[in-house]
Amino acid sequence: HPMAKWETKQWPPENFSRLISALAGRKVSVVVTGSPRDAEPVEGILSRVEDPAGVLNLAGKTSLKELAGIFALADLVLTPDTGPMHLAAAVGAPLIALFGPTAPWRTGPYGGRNLVIRKDLACGPCFKKKCPTRECMNSLTVEEVLKTALEKLGVGS
Repeated sequence: HPMAKWETKQWPPENFSRLISALAGRKVSVVVTGSPRDAEPVEGILSRVEDPAGVLNLAGKTSLKELAGIFALADLVLTPDTGPMHLAAAVGAPLIALFGPTAPWRTGPYGGRNLVIRKDLACGPCFKKKCPTRECMNSLTVEEVLKTALEKLGVGS
């Protein structure tokens, strides 16, 4: 679930494209979710995926109840700090949450199957919805997120 309402919570779209490409290249099935307003940005992310075979785009195509069902069946949910992150945690999905301007110890995700990736920067957590650098999210590398995802999935790197 690549999208978040706050621009400062968004991981760069090109990073999601690279991550999806790397996962799909390892024959990991990828389902991308999002709200109806996320459909266009998700299309942009997926347009840069090297081999879209094995990638299913459900952005804007599910109800909240259906999204919960998809998350409950998932081997892994990867999302920034957003409402669907909390939904994934609530249904007990294995979860990797990408955090930038907010504090996971304050806002969650809560539960035992959750892993948070964040950088400990002097400027954060700032809780700002606007930032000229977005260093907190930009500094999360595709390589570290991919490594963590593959470990959580039990897939060789």
